[in-house]
Amino acid sequence: STPKPSSAASDVYKRQPHTPFFPQCLNWLLYNQLLDGSWGLPDRHPLLMNDALLSTLASILALKQWGVGEDQINRGTLLLS
Repeated sequence: STPKPSSAASDVYKRQPHTPFFPQCLNWLLYNQLLDGSWGLPDRHPLLMNDALLSTLASILALKQWGVGEDQINRGTLLLS
């Protein structure tokens, strides 16, 4: 299971002049990263690896945009490297 950061998504509101349209999506990203560092289907077929890589890249960019989820960003980046 992915460790849950303490109130990371609430930090979005404190540090940014604008708030995300869908803050619950940031929470989903923070709490639903897979053990291998990716976001996507947990028991995916090997042919779906490109989907997982693109989903992971998009998730990293979204978290980075709002300055939350440093641990998740680092784990996702390791997967991509």
